Amino acid sequence: MNFHNHQTVYQCSAREESPDQFYANMAAEIQKIDHPKERTCLEMALSLEASWYSGLRPYYKVWPSICDCLTTLKLDIPGASLALGGHVFTCCLRFPIDNEPVVDRESVGSLLYSYCPPIAGKRAAVRFYPMCVGREKHPFSFFELTSANVEETVEQLEEAEFLTAGQRERCSTAMFSWCARIGVTVLMLRNDPSVITPEVLAKDRRKYDETKDPKYVAKAKRRGIVGWRLGESYESCPHIRRPHFGLRWTGKGKTIPRIVPVRGSVVHRKKLTDVPTGYLTPEGIEVEP
Repeated sequence: MNFHNHQTVYQCSAREESPDQFYANMAAEIQKIDHPKERTCLEMALSLEASWYSGLRPYYKVWPSICDCLTTLKLDIPGASLALGGHVFTCCLRFPIDNEPVVDRESVGSLLYSYCPPIAGKRAAVRFYPMCVGREKHPFSFFELTSANVEETVEQLEEAEFLTAGQRERCSTAMFSWCARIGVTVLMLRNDPSVITPEVLAKDRRKYDETKDPKYVAKAKRRGIVGWRLGESYESCPHIRRPHFGLRWTGKGKTIPRIVPVRGSVVHRKKLTDVPTGYLTPEGIEVEP
């Protein structure tokens, strides 16, 4: 299965300079833009990309079978409970080519997002940058997790208006609501090994699956590959109680929220394996017990 890559402004520019130099120069050029809201949007978008490059461009390849589960879960938790560490973490969700999730009639190829911890009195925040297939201009918005209930905060996105960087128009609020749900849910999975596996070189995949030896992950990282596979082995058989995700409170005093996979099951499994007592006669007549 092939996945979309997230095309950055740096890649489009084709400049012969390092990413650090490029984004530093762009930050200076953006200050010349007269419109303050447009300038702010571009500043956030470029700072997000710069952060991604500094972190070696980590990514998740997201299998289609898991997308719906990640975006329909009710995030009924206080925003202050999302203690995701004390450092900035920027990552990219990459979706399958020709099997992209469709949001508000647009196919999402990739989603770049960043978690920013509370620093110097500022509240924690998550920023999102979706890339839609076949669209030249892409919306960008800043979504902030506050001390309010996360579910209510996400729902507010559906009523808000956003300014797209580079054009003054109403953006798709459904798109930003979807981005918020899948981004926050993946952050809360905490790299759960039951649904997330590290990315390794293609030639090492079979050996890693057999041995789980971390040397193959380290080898991929040395080659510049920092990624994970999300949902590749996610169970999808047609059980009566389908596999899904759930919100569970963990840690001391049950104060840390986590998103965990819940396995599917068959209700009254024994009834499905009982030996039938009826039979057919050679003449084709059905005889009930």
